[in-house]
Amino acid sequence: MQHQKAKVSLLDSEQLYMEHKSSLADDAFESLEQVEAQYTLTQYYLAQVHGHLGESEDAARCCATTLRRQLPAGQCDREEWATNCMHLSSYYVANADFGRAKHCLDAAVHMMPDEAEQPAQGQDRPCLSAIHSPGLPRQRQADMKIDPSVSYSVRVCS
Repeated sequence: MQHQKAKVSLLDSEQLYMEHKSSLADDAFESLEQVEAQYTLTQYYLAQVHGHLGESEDAARCCATTLRRQLPAGQCDREEWATNCMHLSSYYVANADFGRAKHCLDAAVHMMPDEAEQPAQGQDRPCLSAIHSPGLPRQRQADMKIDPSVSYSVRVCS
């Protein structure tokens, strides 16, 4: 019940933002930057609520929006952002949306700090094995069963 109430409040906040974003301007109360940061948090909280309610597709959409908005705003460190992006790719793999999964993984690899880009000798890059398992023929990879009941989410970067 609490999650449903939170969802209604957050969706109301999202609707207000959407209706008024074109007329937003810096005013005496909050700067435009603060309003945008609050909307990013709204998306993050919506992702969490959708996840708790079992609404995985909506949770993933809000997670992707959160990540997309955090990047230009400089709201998180590169490694944490990349890790969150890799977690989101797992959702897309579980739902056979390999194009989006690859996009998330490519973005994560691009954002990883230089020292984190190279895996230790003998180790695979994290999460890439979820897309390509060398022991399986290519046509079998699409048939891999991944537990869709696993909840994937992002954390707000500080």
